[in-house]
Amino acid sequence: MKVILFHVDFRSFVSLLISFFTLSKFTHSAIACEGAVYDSMQRGFRCTGRIKDLDCYRKITILKVNFSDTDLLYKEINKLQEKSNIYNESTIFRFLKNEKDSDKFYCFEAICIILSKIGYNINMNKRFTSKTILKTLKQKNYEVEFSGKPRDYIEK
Repeated sequence: MKVILFHVDFRSFVSLLISFFTLSKFTHSAIACEGAVYDSMQRGFRCTGRIKDLDCYRKITILKVNFSDTDLLYKEINKLQEKSNIYNESTIFRFLKNEKDSDKFYCFEAICIILSKIGYNINMNKRFTSKTILKTLKQKNYEVEFSGKPRDYIEK
């Protein structure tokens, strides 16, 4: 399993806004399993392709997480996909105000929900950010596998 953190994109107002409010260089997140990338965007929580397909992003950091129960991971990914609905810009403002919705999940929230379902301890009442994800992953070992342009990533 891999968690992907996307660096701030200075060409995007939304990315800059998220960076400002979270005080982080990471403004988007996704999860990858067996090469497939899943993330939450306007069309809901969905498979968006492979890591190499993320070429619209300038820089990503991939965290390799020691978690081998892919059946459980896919079960939780599928549950979130079934539950997730399309969202619009109001979901971003919901994130900024730390409001919850039962069927619209912003990216950090979706990844934290999955991590909590596969055995990580997460305070589900807080606003989820890249810092929440990094703090949560410290509970078990992870390593930075790659940092750079998605097109330069070599699948391992």
